Amino acid sequence: MSDDADPLYRIIARKVRANGLNPRWWATNAYPWLRRRLRDAAFRGLMDIRRRDAFDHYEAEWDNLVILDACRYDLFASTHDLPGELEQRHSKGSATAEWLSRHFANRDAHDTVYVTANPMYRATEWVGADLSETFHDVIDLTEGDFVEDGTTMPYTVAAAAAWATAEYPDKRLLVHFMQPHHPFVSRFARDRGLLDPEMRLRQFVTEGETKTEVRAWRAWGRQVEEGELPVETLWRAYRENLKLVLPAVHDLLDALDGRTVVTSDHGNMLGERATPFAETVWGHPQEYQTPELVDVPWLVTNPDAPRRTTTADPPVDRTARDDAELSDRLSALGYA
Repeated sequence: MSDDADPLYRIIARKVRANGLNPRWWATNAYPWLRRRLRDAAFRGLMDIRRRDAFDHYEAEWDNLVILDACRYDLFASTHDLPGELEQRHSKGSATAEWLSRHFANRDAHDTVYVTANPMYRATEWVGADLSETFHDVIDLTEGDFVEDGTTMPYTVAAAAAWATAEYPDKRLLVHFMQPHHPFVSRFARDRGLLDPEMRLRQFVTEGETKTEVRAWRAWGRQVEEGELPVETLWRAYRENLKLVLPAVHDLLDALDGRTVVTSDHGNMLGERATPFAETVWGHPQEYQTPELVDVPWLVTNPDAPRRTTTADPPVDRTARDDAELSDRLSALGYA
């Protein structure tokens, strides 16, 4: 079976006319194709049902929303030391592109400044929408001097967010840290060869986040299955990446006014089996709605804080800003 421009029923009719009396064609082509179609339809239907309970992060009550990329709920609950009241939420996506699409594809967030270490908002092909005019401003920390070892380190994001909240006191602040998403940059991970030398944030935009990370997770999954890498080592590297970002979040909380919430866009799977077909999954493929991928933390760090007064204004001209100047400002703060 092939994907032609013709309607599906015409494709099927043409194939059956040409091959209908050939038992081998039914066994090796038609039946496997039909199984795949039915399996895909069942999977999409189940995921759509599960997604009905998903939570809209943007519509919630917050002035500052801190995103810890790929941080599943159970990891956060057992590791964090941040103040506040922790609850569990059901994310709309299992990958950043999906999360961005389902929150911002048809929304003007002109009351929000987005400080991000994840470039997926620029990946129009993967998000399925152009988000270039969605936010009032975007502080993009995914190129040049902001990047180290294939990622943006937590204190760079915290410093940029502190700068942004002073620069835009009448805007909501969306702060997107890259950790605990890989690359795993802790000393523990480095010592065990888990720092991915091929990791490039720019590949997220050209290839998609899921495709880029599949290479690393597929290799690690194979090593685990072949007994070369204990899964506990991967779990430790994942946890250590979260521990790296928490002190930066602590410091950032002191710089923010209004209500601040710490959450995640999606989780991550480390070899667990995903329903309905019990397949082993590594990383965070799109469209999945497993607890490991969509159960995320929702930590209101200061529930009694007075809310900020915010306004919506047209997007700023980002081409007029010198990112080198911003880098110099962060350097002056000690965070370059």
